[in-house]
Amino acid sequence: MPDPNSRCATSQSSVETSAFADVAPVSRRRGCLVVVDGFYRDPVAARRQALELEYREHGRGRDGYTGLIAELPGALGVTPMPAIAQALGLPLEFEPARQGTIRCITAGHYAEKVDAYPDGARHLGWLHYDGFDWTGVLALCPPELVRGTTTFWRHIGFELDGFHDTRRVGEILRETGFGIEELVARIDSDFTDPDCWREVGRVAHAFNRLILFRGEMFHVSSEGFGSTPQDCKMTQNFFVDEAHDAAAVQRAGYVRVVP
Repeated sequence: MPDPNSRCATSQSSVETSAFADVAPVSRRRGCLVVVDGFYRDPVAARRQALELEYREHGRGRDGYTGLIAELPGALGVTPMPAIAQALGLPLEFEPARQGTIRCITAGHYAEKVDAYPDGARHLGWLHYDGFDWTGVLALCPPELVRGTTTFWRHIGFELDGFHDTRRVGEILRETGFGIEELVARIDSDFTDPDCWREVGRVAHAFNRLILFRGEMFHVSSEGFGSTPQDCKMTQNFFVDEAHDAAAVQRAGYVRVVP
């Protein structure tokens, strides 16, 4: 599991086309995790814009998210993508409609989600993995409100931090005789069993901090608070894939960016 306190050399973005997105002057990089502080040049303006959006309830569905959600108009949701590619140092592909959505989780939404879990396992009520190479979570709560963490977890029995670890997944399949679908089903069924999991890392949320991590890592975004977009947990979310072969034909409906 990466150490979130490991530092790398500062990376300054060459992206100047965005009015508000840039690679921050302070970033920390280690393997599967990149933390970028000061992501937006003007985070107050970004939050103000987010507060002007129309929010709708996003009930517990296929993606497991429970809370309020709003989409940015036009291309604004993808404006930060070149800076994200710069922060990762990777060419990326993504579906524009999935990028930059604003999510708000109130105390009530959080309680609705965790109360469905057995006693002793409610801290795992949001444990999941994403079906993308990289997930980005940017905190837009101001300093006086922001709190909580993104935590990363290991399945104790399989000693697995996520499906991104293809080497370990291959070892498990050989050791157990499982097929990949059987392994996925087993992991999914263990999400509510606290005896199956050990926390192995965490990153605190901070205003204008972008956390980028391998999407198939097992993770929990902790805590909901407040009751409206003005005072609740607010994040901007990104879900992208690596463009492994820059010469390959771009997938229909996807956009490709390079660092």
